[in-house]
Amino acid sequence: MLNKSITSPKSTQPNDNINLNDSSKHHFGSKALIITAKNEISKKNYDTALSILKGINNEASLQEVIFLQAVCYMHMKDYQQALKLFKSYNIPQNPSTLMSICKCYCALQDYEKALEYLNSCIKINSHYIQAYFLRGKLLIELRRYDEAINDLVKQKHPSAFLLLAKCWKNKRHYDNAVKYLEKYKTTANYHEKYLFELGKVQYCFKKTVEALQVFEILYRKDRGNYEVGYYKSKCLMWEKIYEEAELLLEKIAQSCENEELANRALFRIALIKMEKFDFFASFFAIRRVKGVVKSGKKQFYQKFIEAAYYVVQNNFSTAIEYLTTLINDNIYPQGLSKCLIFRGFSYFSIKDFDKTIFDYQQAESISPLDPASLFNYKISLAITNIFNKDYPSAYKILGSEFFKRFSNPMWPMLKIHTKIFMMSKNITHILDLQNDIRGLKLEKNCEFYLLGAFFLYLKTDIELAFKKINKSLKMSDKSSFLSYTIRAFCFINFKMYSEAAEDLTSALCLNEDLKTLRAYRSLCYYYCDNEKDAMDDIFCIFDVGDYNAMLLSVYMLVVCQKYEKALEIVEHVEKTDEILLLKAHCYLLLENYDESISTLCQRCNNTDHDIFMIQSLKSHTFLSQGPGILINHIFSHWYEAVSNFLNLQYDTAINIFEIVLENINDTQDELIFADNSVFESIRLEILYNLAICYIFSSTQSNLTKASELIEVILELSQSNQHPFIYILLAITEKGLKNTNKLQKTLEKLIEISSEMYTNFISHREMRLNPVFYENKFMENMEYFCIPGFENLFVRPIVRLPMLPPPLEISDSYEALINLLRIEGPIIRPEVPWLAKVNDKYMFTDEMIDDISSFKSESAVNLKNEA
Repeated sequence: MLNKSITSPKSTQPNDNINLNDSSKHHFGSKALIITAKNEISKKNYDTALSILKGINNEASLQEVIFLQAVCYMHMKDYQQALKLFKSYNIPQNPSTLMSICKCYCALQDYEKALEYLNSCIKINSHYIQAYFLRGKLLIELRRYDEAINDLVKQKHPSAFLLLAKCWKNKRHYDNAVKYLEKYKTTANYHEKYLFELGKVQYCFKKTVEALQVFEILYRKDRGNYEVGYYKSKCLMWEKIYEEAELLLEKIAQSCENEELANRALFRIALIKMEKFDFFASFFAIRRVKGVVKSGKKQFYQKFIEAAYYVVQNNFSTAIEYLTTLINDNIYPQGLSKCLIFRGFSYFSIKDFDKTIFDYQQAESISPLDPASLFNYKISLAITNIFNKDYPSAYKILGSEFFKRFSNPMWPMLKIHTKIFMMSKNITHILDLQNDIRGLKLEKNCEFYLLGAFFLYLKTDIELAFKKINKSLKMSDKSSFLSYTIRAFCFINFKMYSEAAEDLTSALCLNEDLKTLRAYRSLCYYYCDNEKDAMDDIFCIFDVGDYNAMLLSVYMLVVCQKYEKALEIVEHVEKTDEILLLKAHCYLLLENYDESISTLCQRCNNTDHDIFMIQSLKSHTFLSQGPGILINHIFSHWYEAVSNFLNLQYDTAINIFEIVLENINDTQDELIFADNSVFESIRLEILYNLAICYIFSSTQSNLTKASELIEVILELSQSNQHPFIYILLAITEKGLKNTNKLQKTLEKLIEISSEMYTNFISHREMRLNPVFYENKFMENMEYFCIPGFENLFVRPIVRLPMLPPPLEISDSYEALINLLRIEGPIIRPEVPWLAKVNDKYMFTDEMIDDISSFKSESAVNLKNEA
């Protein structure tokens, strides 16, 4: 800024060219008031003077009155009003007026405008020495040093030598700067001023040791000279003597009445704190700055320090807002690279990798990236390639020698992830990657156990996977939807559907876009008898609008036995072969056989077996020509076995039922919702059918097998309070003449149902009809008399073909691999602006875990700033 002596209004006097004598001849009263006003101005009573001047209405004195009013406004620092009066048509634009206008613009720091009026002044009066001197100062403010030198070199005043030294200092010419300081020293008795300016020149040319000695001498003489103290602190900062510098700056900030200098001290304190990585203290130092900061550089650092504070607070969204403003405004181009690096770091931390890449590329176009930022940049490139499923490119980046100097576990973890994605079609090859993990020296943290649980789940070692994932969740301070999903899948395997639904809900809360998880959760709800939430999830899947999602939702409605609802929504889906099959299946399960057949006929081919079996089911003849598309091999064999039973071909029926049981077991092995309550009931029904086939064949060996099967049924059904089953067991034990077992069975029957016991021993007619799962189709089925027990009747259990749950174990593998791709490894950015203490980063006031063995070069050098 210009020296105060130039901008101070006290050096501006009334216009000497105004003819007061002529005015006084005719307006003695006005003249007296003007004289009074001038006296008040000389006493600095500008308000009083202005009040007097506003009361003068004499036309002849108008020019002088307006000029004096302008002078008052200038002294009162109302420069805009002063300018308005100085430039009014009543005031002649002579050198004195033009100089006053120039000084007002100087006070407003509009140096271009000030120079314009000053040049006009010099044009009118080319011998106006003070104008040349002032123009030199203005040109220095405008950094037009050669022009300033041209004006000032003509002056022989000591102050001109001082300004010339400043010009040469700013032109980075040390010898000439010192030469003019020496001239200043020899022509004026300003030894202390000379030393002060010499110290500033020495500091400017990084001769900080010599400068510090000079400022020490001056500061010992006058500890109240805060400007000297400020420059001493700058030298101390350069020499990294931060504690002493900070104490001195704090004294200046608290005691100095010059607000501008106090603010400069606070900026220096803030920069020291940043240099020491104390972002909190830096932020609060900046908050102490008073008034409006006008310097573009200081405005930059004010916002930049606030942005850095929000970065270390993990408030990345706010930090990004501040940094984006700084980048867009570009008020301090030298700070652009820092802003881009901090914003790139923030984007990296919130996983916005496209923007991370853009910022680092922009920063790199300004200057080479520091190693830490280069690490984050390369990781972002790799992750972007993974998102785009360009795994070879990602793997190539991660295989670079560059990463080997970092102990940050993010890159080896990401490398393993990439290998998993490259081998996603072959689970065996993925499992081989466990050897790669064993070769890495990874800390046993939450991510380590998460990856371990992932591999164990793929190996179907569910119990150990469950233990590992619990460890991971317990250790983690950040929620992971992948972790919750792995544990949910373990719970599903344990048939703990309520717990699984809870974990899937946690995963969906973290990422509501994981629509696939709703399919798993809906079935968990269904098997927990929570029909409402199951339906909500299914309809949410349908609302995705994608054909596959709609197909899945219709299928799941059929699985959940909501046939009418399924028929309702299929009307809104394209009538593909898959949709027509599901529609036909719904009609069949509703026993609307004709509509089922009619729908099947809309398909082009491969429906003959299904149509034949549906007609057979309608007539309860249970004939089969082999598996169809709608009625699979399990149910076609089932019907074939029942048909053989009806035709008294018990051995054939037994063989076929055993095939059915084997098929059920094989199918269940592939399902993640294996052994659910529905299919457990179906298994019990087949076992029951086998048992009555063995009973009807009446051989001793078959009765023994029947007895064994009934024991299995009682064990598997969990609720053994089934009187019909105990009556069948009693029949087999009686046929085998196992008196003791028969007695125990009858005792159990008495406990369960004394009425049934009485009916049994009294040989009363009974129809044995155990129900393992609701089955309306059985209502019209014929009963058959048990051989040797004319009063007891049974019938084989037959049901219409049910759909298995749509989700296989392989689907869960695919889901987990996809979630691994979406979630990625834990974000561990390299921190470019922090050094390490004891091999750990100092992040604000706490130590954080070591994430890099490579000590990054600082991207932020703050020594010379502000």
